[in-house]
Amino acid sequence: MLGAGGRRVRCGSCGHTWKQEPLAAEAAAQAGEQPAAVAPDEAPTKRIRPEGAKPGRSRPPTKAVAKPRRRGGMAIGWLLFLLVVAAVAAGGYFGRMQIVAAVPATEKLYRMAGIPVEPPLGEGLELREVRSARRLIDGQNVVVIEGLVANVSDSPRTVPQLRASVTDGSGAQVEAWVFTANDTSLPPGGVTQFETSTRNAPGEGSLGIDFVASR
Repeated sequence: MLGAGGRRVRCGSCGHTWKQEPLAAEAAAQAGEQPAAVAPDEAPTKRIRPEGAKPGRSRPPTKAVAKPRRRGGMAIGWLLFLLVVAAVAAGGYFGRMQIVAAVPATEKLYRMAGIPVEPPLGEGLELREVRSARRLIDGQNVVVIEGLVANVSDSPRTVPQLRASVTDGSGAQVEAWVFTANDTSLPPGGVTQFETSTRNAPGEGSLGIDFVASR
């Protein structure tokens, strides 16, 4: 507290005053002890540089700042995971017929999940020996159409409804109607017959038979 140049002090008992030099601070510096703190207005202007330190502008110590972890990698990982799950689900849905054909036990799992396992309309079925003939029935000229539906797949198939259409010589449709075969389902290699007729067939024209979805 005496400062670098000393200061006047006074005895608290007798009131005597004198100028006291900082002998105690110098003694402490020589002994390697930390000198007492001085008042801001009396602090020495010369700074003591630690031994081994290089001269120059002193810099405040830098604090290590923890960098936040980037969440981009985790988000990309979740996105890839969801894409894989979606691809597997799509493959299991659109390829269910192939899966059921290879592993028949999976059909029950699909039905429990409410997913139809029927193939696309007419897939695995084949029309055979379709022919038509004119006959006189009850005094009217009737065209009778008959043929076969065969299951050419390796799994059971539901036989959908059939649609017959008659066109005239110019290609205009004269009549169309829906009918069913004798059997509504066929085992692998199974065959069923169908027969239908019309009384409005023109003298010249063509006949078409197609599978149609049930109404």
